[in-house]
Order: sequence, then structure tokens, then C-alpha cells
Amino acid sequence: MKKVKKHLFLLTVALVLIGCWIWKNQDKQEQIKADELNISIDSEQKDIYVEDKYTFKVRMNEPIEGDTLYISFPQEYKIDSNEVIQMNEGFINDIEINNNLWKINLSKSLNLPFEIKFTGTVITSGKFQFSFFDEKKEKKSILLNVQDKKQPEQPEQPEQPEQPEQPEQPEQPILSDSINSFGTVPIPNFNWDKLNNDGLDLSTYTRVDTNTPVKLTGGGI
Repeated sequence: MKKVKKHLFLLTVALVLIGCWIWKNQDKQEQIKADELNISIDSEQKDIYVEDKYTFKVRMNEPIEGDTLYISFPQEYKIDSNEVIQMNEGFINDIEINNNLWKINLSKSLNLPFEIKFTGTVITSGKFQFSFFDEKKEKKSILLNVQDKKQPEQPEQPEQPEQPEQPEQPEQPILSDSINSFGTVPIPNFNWDKLNNDGLDLSTYTRVDTNTPVKLTGGGI
């Protein structure tokens, strides 16, 4: 009986310790939530590429200290303050800029919740942090993952039809020097012996280009 009571006592002590641990950690979780700025950031863009316009909305769910919102932008995010003021007319009074830290003075007559819009261009790829906080340094951050510029898809080239084989061209006879520079054809050499049926001695034959009378000698009548 004593052993049973001892075990029940130890079990009770263990349950009390577990309850204290849960209560203590719950307080820590609530403290973490209380230290985070009560805003939400939303963007319709899921995939962000270099040189894209990145537009997002900041939704204010509760009043912030001093009606002032501080935003720390990465250097790779180029944004025009005048454009932001025009986009949020009636919500933003003015913007003070110190390097990449913006001090945004909000209009005091705003009804919660409300949204303010931002738009800018990302000039390089990588992971970049945007941080938002108020005068009490309650903070909230988001991480933007920017990819390299998307390459346009190349259209598929149609297959080229096979060209029919060209018939071989007959070889042209190569003309030798048979035609001289003046365009005339020289007289070919001729074997006159083929016409010498009488067997005459033609060694003394002299070529002439004009008809010249020749006096014949021989036996007279």
C-alpha cells in the first residue's frame, strides 16, 4: 500500500512539472507573437525573375507606434518613392529616405485594416530580405527569391526537305590553244603525202598564200 502511494505521489509531481513546462513555453510563444509586427505581406507574383516589376501589398491589421512604418529594402530592389506616394494617395503623407531605409508617415485618419502598395524592379538574382518595423522595433521580414532572367523559348525549326540529287553534268571538252587571242582558228598541219599518188619529191615544196603564175619548162610541142 505504501508503494502505491509513493508511485501516485511521484506521478503527481511529474504531471505538475510537465504542466509548468508547457505553461512556461506557452508564455514564450505568446511573447514571440507579441514582438512581431501585426502586418501581412501579399503578392500575386509567385515566380520572380531579374528585371521583373515586383509589386506587393502590406496590410496593416492594427495601429502601429507613432503612425510610422519603417521598411528596409535590399539594394537590388529599385523603387521610386514618388510613384509609391501616388499609388497610395490618402494613405501615405510623405516618405523620408536614408539609404535603403524608408520612413513612411501614414495618414492618422485611416480605418484598420488597410493596405499600402509597393512596386519596384529587381535588378539581379538571389535571395533578398525585406524588413518592416515600427517605433517600438516590432519587426516582420519576408524573403524574396529572384531567379535569373527567363529565356524566351525558341520556335522549333521545320525540317528541311531533302534536295533531289542533281544529275551529273557531262564534262565539257577542254579546248587547247586551238583558238588564238584574235579568235581565229589556225590552219592545221596536213600531210600532203596522202595526195601524192605519183610519188613526187615534195621536199622542195614551198608554201604560198597567194596565187602566183609559175612558168613551166619542159618539152614543147
